[in-house]
Amino acid sequence: MKKGNVRTLDGIIYSLFIFMTIVTLFIIYRDIPSNAVLNFVTAYAIFAILIPLYILVRVLFTVKHFTFEEVKKEGVKFLMFFIGIMMLNFVGDFLLPLPDLKLSKMLPSSLGFAFGITCFDIVLSKRTK
Repeated sequence: MKKGNVRTLDGIIYSLFIFMTIVTLFIIYRDIPSNAVLNFVTAYAIFAILIPLYILVRVLFTVKHFTFEEVKKEGVKFLMFFIGIMMLNFVGDFLLPLPDLKLSKMLPSSLGFAFGITCFDIVLSKRTK
């Protein structure tokens, strides 16, 4: 597929996901009982599971064409996001101490957020060759 087609497909998928998220939140808020609603929410749940897989595949295909310098740059960006999010967690824990907030809970969430931000940056950025 050409880059323009892939960008269009990405835009459609992300827009559909945002639209389905808003509709699902509205359905849950209004507590609308119906078989069609159940089917829609089930389709949304399946779609929400498949989107990270799609993003991971897109990242892998994009990173495959990176030079070593670009990979190093993205790795540094990932580390900076990870350290920044961990610092925000520590500051938040210092300002609003919670009894059950531990490093074992902070580490995976910070790692996941940093990984997600970096992946979205790789997928959504316009790179020129």
